Amino acid sequence: MIIINNKIINNMKKLIFFLGALLIAVMHSCTPMNDNYIDYQKNVPVYSPRVMNLTKEEGFRTATLRWINPPGDLAVKIKITTGDEELIFNEMIDHYTFEDLEVKGYDMAVYTIDRYGNLSVPATISVFPGNLPD
Repeated sequence: MIIINNKIINNMKKLIFFLGALLIAVMHSCTPMNDNYIDYQKNVPVYSPRVMNLTKEEGFRTATLRWINPPGDLAVKIKITTGDEELIFNEMIDHYTFEDLEVKGYDMAVYTIDRYGNLSVPATISVFPGNLPD
């Protein structure tokens, strides 16, 4: 027969009570934390899919940008910005040639626009159309 000391039993009861209270406190405290970001989960912006593999071909005062359009039919337009101008095409083109550019650096960006008007994350590239023809 095993004899358990009353002091050990009391310590075990205190430990079980403490662990139970701790478990309840942890479970209860996590619930309000979710309320901090619940609005952000509801209002997540939807982006149009972006173009991929943006490349450039530079010439003297010309630059040609080429890219791969995203698969699917969510994106319906292309937008190109140069810092000086903004071009919007009502179709999914996969290249564009700029002519008569100034000899200076340009930070160009290509976006897609979906049927709801949302812009994609831009694909960007730096262009310097100052190379003389060979």
